[in-house]
Amino acid sequence: MANTEKLGKKEETITLENENSVKNFFQNNQKVIYGVLIGILVVIAVCLALYKFYFTPRAERAAEAMYGTLNAVCVNGVLANDSLTLTKALEGDEEIDGFLSVIDGYSGTKAANTAKYWAGLCYLALDKKEDAVEMLQGFKKKEDLMWYRAQLLLGDLADEQGDVETAKKYYNSAIKGETSSVAPEALWKLGMLAEREGNWTEAFDCYQTIKDNYEVRYEQMGVDKYYERAKMNAGK
Repeated sequence: MANTEKLGKKEETITLENENSVKNFFQNNQKVIYGVLIGILVVIAVCLALYKFYFTPRAERAAEAMYGTLNAVCVNGVLANDSLTLTKALEGDEEIDGFLSVIDGYSGTKAANTAKYWAGLCYLALDKKEDAVEMLQGFKKKEDLMWYRAQLLLGDLADEQGDVETAKKYYNSAIKGETSSVAPEALWKLGMLAEREGNWTEAFDCYQTIKDNYEVRYEQMGVDKYYERAKMNAGK
């Protein structure tokens, strides 16, 4: 019993000492503590002000410039294919900013990222493939459907250059989106690459995946003839 009382008093003494230590520390460092708290509040206030008065208006201006360009050079969402309009879309004129201006002037915004995709399409249509690759590779994955389409196009460009392994990498990236507009096409192209390499089993698997998962596109794309050819050569 005596030991228990002594232990209780000892614990109470330690608790009081700890409380006094905390109080003494606070009293001795009040200015520093208040300074740190004020500094944190100032940083938060500056961040909020930047977001409201700089980043948000900047993002809005970027979107306006990007979509203003897009609307001026597209008909029903389809990019014009004449070189004059495509050059105007890239470089701009008195009426529109142009995709390159949006990319350079509003870097870091969603609109500037989207502009890279459209600039890539413009360069591709102008047969400036190196510039197209640069833009499409710089297009970040923020808008899934367009990003998967960009992967498909990069696969095509790599295949044209004879870089089959890189083409496969991009086609596989395009498939991961499981979008009915992109994935079946990427699977078909992987199947064609496999055929070129004499890998009929792999080609058959690609066509089979289209048949199983994208039946409508399978029929629209006429994949059945490739499927039957691969099936026969793979001994299925």
